[in-house]
Amino acid sequence: LATLVKAKGPNTVAPEHEVWQIASDVLDFLIQLNRFGISHGDLQPRNILFTPDKQIRIFMPLIYTTYQNAYRLRLANDAYKSTFSPEALADYNVRNNSPTYDTIRADIFSLGICLLSFIHREEFHTYYNYRENTIFFDKIKDRMSQLIRLKYSEELFFLINLCVKQNAYERGTLDSLAKVLKKQQASRGDFKVGSTILGV
Repeated sequence: LATLVKAKGPNTVAPEHEVWQIASDVLDFLIQLNRFGISHGDLQPRNILFTPDKQIRIFMPLIYTTYQNAYRLRLANDAYKSTFSPEALADYNVRNNSPTYDTIRADIFSLGICLLSFIHREEFHTYYNYRENTIFFDKIKDRMSQLIRLKYSEELFFLINLCVKQNAYERGTLDSLAKVLKKQQASRGDFKVGSTILGV
């Protein structure tokens, strides 16, 4: 996904059906993870890969470590740019070394940022300041407002907006997002829901 963002250039946007397909495949992956009681924790374009036949593979660098080790790595290495949701940042800023937030809702926030990155052909870190541990909500709001101007559907705006809510409990859940995707697939027919076999 990071390669696709760079390849198309900053002045182009993604076809809507591709955005829906990526949203569907990544959400299906998160649902599969949730069945095992785990979350991704670092969902960003560089960890979303495509095979030659356009199937998605998702790399999970943090699954091989503990939350505590990942936390220490973030503290020790400025170059380590993991994803952050607002609630994860709050934990990080007060030095909680174990999560006190819903990690699935944090993944959903990251999914929304991934989709905005793909649509606008921008790097994921466009939306974060890693040195100051802040998220650029003004930029998120600006990119969201551009969706309708760029002739993306209100349904896609609704889906992404559910993901990037600042308040975790106002965000969509895995179930509610899946319902949006199934409804949209039934009306559009140009992408498939839950059809891609995802790998770690």
